[in-house]
Amino acid sequence: MFEYKTKKQKEFDNVNINGDVGDITEYTTALFNLAIELKASDIHIEPTRDYVLIRLRESGDFIYVDKIAHDEYAKLLSRLKIMSSLRIDEKQKPQD
Repeated sequence: MFEYKTKKQKEFDNVNINGDVGDITEYTTALFNLAIELKASDIHIEPTRDYVLIRLRESGDFIYVDKIAHDEYAKLLSRLKIMSSLRIDEKQKPQD
């Protein structure tokens, strides 16, 4: 589901992410499993004008994980809010 490279162009063949989110639950689970496997300290989800970039921080280096469309980002954000017991309809106010 995940394909990614570090800044040093190191390839990891055991994971397959290719921008096709598909089932958001499976995608989110795969993302978290990858972060755990790599012992990543952070998951960065960065919206840009044209796409959303997903990267992990491992040993101080960023690892490119995936680039997804904005409509897929909305699904991912909703899934993360559900997992965190937050209201998915609240977009303007901070939530605890």
